[in-house]
Amino acid sequence: LGGTMNGFGGAVDLAAVVPILQLKMGHKLVTPEALAGLTRLSRAIDEQVNLAHRSNQPFVGMSAFAHKGGIHVAAVLKNEDSYQHINPKIIGNQRRVLISELSGRGNIMSKVEELGMLGQQGGALQNADNKATNKAEWKQRSGDILKSVKDLEQKGYTFEGAEASVDLMIRRTFEEYVPAFSVQSYQVYNTDLSPTSARAARWRDGNAGNYKSTERNSANCKAVVALTISPDIDCYRREEMCGLDDENEVILEVAKGNGPVDALARALNRALMPSFPTLNHVELSDYKVRILDADHATAANVRVMVDFRYTKLSEKGESDSTTTRQRKRITWTTVSAGPNIIAASFAALVDGYEYHLAEHVNHKFK
Repeated sequence: LGGTMNGFGGAVDLAAVVPILQLKMGHKLVTPEALAGLTRLSRAIDEQVNLAHRSNQPFVGMSAFAHKGGIHVAAVLKNEDSYQHINPKIIGNQRRVLISELSGRGNIMSKVEELGMLGQQGGALQNADNKATNKAEWKQRSGDILKSVKDLEQKGYTFEGAEASVDLMIRRTFEEYVPAFSVQSYQVYNTDLSPTSARAARWRDGNAGNYKSTERNSANCKAVVALTISPDIDCYRREEMCGLDDENEVILEVAKGNGPVDALARALNRALMPSFPTLNHVELSDYKVRILDADHATAANVRVMVDFRYTKLSEKGESDSTTTRQRKRITWTTVSAGPNIIAASFAALVDGYEYHLAEHVNHKFK
């Protein structure tokens, strides 16, 4: 049998064949330790060739052991074998619980546990003495979160692929949670001088699709963002780099961009980067807009999903003269919806940065 990892070159996908032969047909091909590293190996190879890992891959894909329906999740929490053909840990994968309008409270509680929030201040497992009280508290809280999910999905949101938005929704139910920054206002300006005549000239010159032609230089998009950094968050060299002598001082930044969303992203970056340098390693990897009710034409609601990628350098090992650093890419997605495409896009951008700072920079709670 010949094949390649992840099926490169149209060959048999060894990431699927090896588990089938060993776990389903009883052939001893690799050690249990090697099999437990299969998911990590599959994703590392995709990273090396700069390809997005396919979430629908059997065994090693992110959706291979994903559960959505409330009844399914409740059953899996009681007995994993009820809706899983194998234990995902055997091949180095993990169970995922999706949040949607079909979810139950078990979905929310499983996600809270997955995100590691049960043991946090205000969580259900703070100590043994108030365990019963906090369980009742979490029952109420999970019901409120579930109601918010269903209400938002009626308005066009979808949380199946936007787990960062779910994470923030749960965090915001804690009174102790403090976001790293707060946007006070933002404005977008688009200036296009003589757009009709300039467009006609581009058509005559054969440059209709050339968006970088000199004729288009008259069209400028500029964004202004005003925000404050939370005084409860330790930012990098607050006074020296941020100039925040007053903890309530508003940071105002202006940036030009290739369209309103790009301009807003650049202005937001400029405002936050001096305080949080790790944002220099965060990039927008994808931006998707979907029209939800096409019969309303230009007044239709839209759903915006923004994918982020954080390239983290971790220390792999040290010698006397050099330090070997290994790249690790972390991805997440945020979602927003509404009739205003710019407002929805900016909300998803802000949530993406807030999630990064909460998860990878700051402590979860003050």
